Amino acid sequence: MDFSQPYHQDTFLKFLKDNFLPNDFKISKEIINLTDLTFNPDRIQKIELLGEVLSLDLKVYEIHHESENDPRVTLSKETFRIMAKYSTKKALILFYSKNSPNYRFSLATIDLKLEDTRVAKEYSNPRRYSFFLGPAAKTHTPEQYLENKGRIKNFDDLKNRFSIEIVNKEFYNKIAEVFTNLAGGSRKIGSKSINAGSGALKLPSTNDDILRKEFTVRLIGRLVFCWFLKKKHSDSNIPLLPEEVLSVNAINENKNYYHTILEPLFFEVLNTPINEREKKYEAIPWNQIPFLNGGLFNPHIHDFYEPGLLGISKHIGNLEIPDKLLKNLFEIFETYNFTIDENTSIDVELSIDPEMLGRVFENLLAEINPETGETARKSTGSYYTPRPIVEYMVAESLKQYLLTKTGLDEKKISELLIYQDENINLNNKEKEKIVDALDKIKIIDPACGSGAFPMGMLQKILLILQKVDPNSQKWFDKKLESIGDNTLQKDLKTKFKSDNFNYIHKIGIIRDAIYGVDIQPIAVEISKLRFFLSLIVDEKVNDIKENRGIEPLPNLEFKFVCANSLIGLPNKVKVPLGKTENKQPQLFKKEEQLDWFESDKDIKILKELRDEYLRSFGENKKKVEKKFQEVQTRMFKHSLSWGGRNSQTLKLSQWNPFSEEKCDWFDPDWMFGIKDGFGIVIANPPYIRQEDIKEYKPLLQKAGYQVYNSTSDLYTYFYELSYNILALNSFSCFISSNKWIRANYGEKLRNFLKAKTKVTNLIDFGGHKVFETAMVDTNILLFQKTKPQIEYTASYINIESDFTGENLDEYLHKKQQTIKQNELSDSGWTLADNKVLALKKKIEKIGIPLKNWDVKINRGIVIGFNEAFIIDTSTQKQLCTEDPKSVEIIKPILRGRDIDRYYYKWAGLWLIKIESGWTNKNRKSENAEKYFEKSYPGVYQHLVSFKKSTGKGKGLVKRDDQGDYWWELRDCDYYPEFEKEKIIYKDIADKLSFVNESGKYFLNNTTYFINTGNRYLLSVLNSSLLNFYYEQISSQLGNEVVRAFTIFIENLPIPKIFEQQQKPFIELIDKILANTKDDDYSTNSAKQAKVKEYERQIDQMVYKLYDLTDEEIKIVEKEVES
Repeated sequence: MDFSQPYHQDTFLKFLKDNFLPNDFKISKEIINLTDLTFNPDRIQKIELLGEVLSLDLKVYEIHHESENDPRVTLSKETFRIMAKYSTKKALILFYSKNSPNYRFSLATIDLKLEDTRVAKEYSNPRRYSFFLGPAAKTHTPEQYLENKGRIKNFDDLKNRFSIEIVNKEFYNKIAEVFTNLAGGSRKIGSKSINAGSGALKLPSTNDDILRKEFTVRLIGRLVFCWFLKKKHSDSNIPLLPEEVLSVNAINENKNYYHTILEPLFFEVLNTPINEREKKYEAIPWNQIPFLNGGLFNPHIHDFYEPGLLGISKHIGNLEIPDKLLKNLFEIFETYNFTIDENTSIDVELSIDPEMLGRVFENLLAEINPETGETARKSTGSYYTPRPIVEYMVAESLKQYLLTKTGLDEKKISELLIYQDENINLNNKEKEKIVDALDKIKIIDPACGSGAFPMGMLQKILLILQKVDPNSQKWFDKKLESIGDNTLQKDLKTKFKSDNFNYIHKIGIIRDAIYGVDIQPIAVEISKLRFFLSLIVDEKVNDIKENRGIEPLPNLEFKFVCANSLIGLPNKVKVPLGKTENKQPQLFKKEEQLDWFESDKDIKILKELRDEYLRSFGENKKKVEKKFQEVQTRMFKHSLSWGGRNSQTLKLSQWNPFSEEKCDWFDPDWMFGIKDGFGIVIANPPYIRQEDIKEYKPLLQKAGYQVYNSTSDLYTYFYELSYNILALNSFSCFISSNKWIRANYGEKLRNFLKAKTKVTNLIDFGGHKVFETAMVDTNILLFQKTKPQIEYTASYINIESDFTGENLDEYLHKKQQTIKQNELSDSGWTLADNKVLALKKKIEKIGIPLKNWDVKINRGIVIGFNEAFIIDTSTQKQLCTEDPKSVEIIKPILRGRDIDRYYYKWAGLWLIKIESGWTNKNRKSENAEKYFEKSYPGVYQHLVSFKKSTGKGKGLVKRDDQGDYWWELRDCDYYPEFEKEKIIYKDIADKLSFVNESGKYFLNNTTYFINTGNRYLLSVLNSSLLNFYYEQISSQLGNEVVRAFTIFIENLPIPKIFEQQQKPFIELIDKILANTKDDDYSTNSAKQAKVKEYERQIDQMVYKLYDLTDEEIKIVEKEVES
């Protein structure tokens, strides 16, 4: 099948029948009568049923529409309504128009509502996934997934063929390979390994690895952006960027392409108004390229751009970017379809869209962290939030905000937030309320990354405005009132006259509503870039208008700032200047700081300058920058006269919004002019473990965070930050690790949220993998900044193994439950219904926490270099044969993987156990290493042989976990306890798994032990009831795995009963151990069946022990089975 040919029905049907669909596909043509529909299609002119696949319940349609460009959203909505009319849940649809040779091949799905076993005409979860085909299409992707993979096997296979995720991953891997070859380093993609050494890129006077990578980041970012521009055409089909400038052929025609073409394109053309460009750029093709503004193409100091007298770069000989690698990059670009239209949740084109830009660059463009040399992705804890999660969080926080601000009912608000509802049930007064609320909204992402949440907010607010204010009159009037900047007023009036309502909506949202902060400069740049593309989407290219009808992009320096969100300005005290003019500085308390933010005149000037800067360019832009810094300096100097040269005033002087450097502090009042807080704070805060922020902790403690805990991970502080910068009664919505819900370090955060907020929604994803590359269990929390009332209830849901990752809204709707906020325990939040909570309390009332049983829980030995200290039986025999004394320090050892419920199986491994302090205790004045060599020569030679090996860590000699010398194990107070009877268990298992061990074996760090052999205790610990209870109180590691943390194990409530009462439990344990001790137990099904029956009997005895009712037993067994 040649997908580059114009659409022809018979040809495509032949492909479907012979190559793509299952053998039971039957061609059966039927024209659908449009007059039978309950609505009049705006775009669709003809519908024809082409056939059906009975085994998949899949229809095949052809839809003829009138538009040349396929108005995707409108067509999709009309298509879904037609599918619902004919009770069609799944369809392959060919969309074509006689006005264009190009067409789309789509997979469309909906869920239909049942009413009393009848299919209603209402639908939900609409989805359309499309391949763009025809003469203008790049056919690599459709050929790979539609043709080369052969016939589809089932519906899941069909969905995978239309998966944007697969396309995105493939595209990213190819870009990543070019990045590595340019910037240097190594990368593994599948089975392919790349080692590019220092990379092909050469920079002037520096070999700095970080600068090379940052240069490559900016270069690829600019080039991808330009490639999107190339896809934007005028009615005369002239692109914004011509092929002669940006294409593989352009590289072939222009040697030293970066200096010859790209530097002029970036820094002399796109960055310069047409009337200010040099004369040589007045000719074709340069004169077709509009001025963009926005700062994306401002020369960075490390762009090393210095044009000489002849306009040729001074660095043409020492800034080298091989044409070959740029050609490789462009060949990748030319392989894929690029679409400048943003995909939506209901309409996805299998092309590279602007969202993909964010995904690529969040994954790639900050490869190196300057401070640690680790990948920035790891060191900054950033992970790209999947679109369905962004959609849910954006919609839910906007819904709660609008409910609070408008007083409208939830159903009406919800209808505004979904794409499929066309007819909204709002009167003019209600629409005014919505527009007014959105006019006033302030939204911030304090860890914005590549801008997924700010962009999601822009798109969702735009959707609402399209419904309540489709001709933009209400929005236009409100924005015009508030704009003091004449340039922006003129722009809006022009757009309004040309019916460019989306542009009017968007520029208003960007100007007044959306803000972002990130600690990485490159993240801020990518966020801006996403917004630039979003505006260009709605521009209409007109070849005869000035700048081809393209408005210069806004400057977003006051919308997205590079700063440390978590560190604010210290000691800020609101004291109006007018009331302090006669007050001497020494009269203030030491911690007070005069607040120069109350200088109304200067505040007003700064606000006006921010507005003017948004749309300034050229000389005017420089004037605004200069004026802003003058006013800021004046305010700063005024503060010095009152407050002295303290940390706050000095910090203020360091902030330059027009530089690329990050600011060490963040203040929304000073940076954005926002004094009264935000309406929504939304984020995916960085997940960095507390071990990796040791140097940062004193700053957090000094900042006065109430949730501060020396063992807290970084994300916890963002919750309190969001509270602090929210306006009263406003909302915070975060996705983060879920460890704070139950972990000890989360106690202060739990108390903070419970005491100061209304917990609105809490979703615990448990083991469901939200982030593809992050092994972290997650939750979404939505809270309102308001004083909690006793009657408040929180909606919650535990995501279970039946969640597929799709249709999150519907899943939540079906499974959501509520819990009283005041019943959330300070020791850990158990998200369960009232019956489960009551059962949990009952268990706790009857049992006594294990930590009060006069036992201790200890961890196995942390060795630090297993390769040397853990040996097999063959090596043990050899060492003991060579030196029989070695038997004193070589002990059998069990690992976590060797342990299961009621049994363990030794793997023939031994531990070289030289305790910390042994050498100094025995050597007297003798040289330490010589003494060790003399005492155990065989073991010494064995360990020395590993001296040059680093293994997975720092190596034998430099490892952290060692005693006084490299041959000793780390300090451990309980070495003797290993050689006593104990109950042992592994740290990770599918369920709690305990077993007695007589004292023969030592244990490694993937195991724990309780220093008792109490068999009654063992029976209860392994019971179904205790497993059920543990799931309620603990943090899980995925859906199928529990992690045996001591903080949870020591709180297991177990009844203390008399020895006589323990006997039935012990008798059953003895029977179990008699079976499990045999070597063949793991393969003997008869013995396993016996043990299972004995366990069932113990479970019944344990239920009686805790006085469970039949209903309570059903709750336990249902939970344990699931």
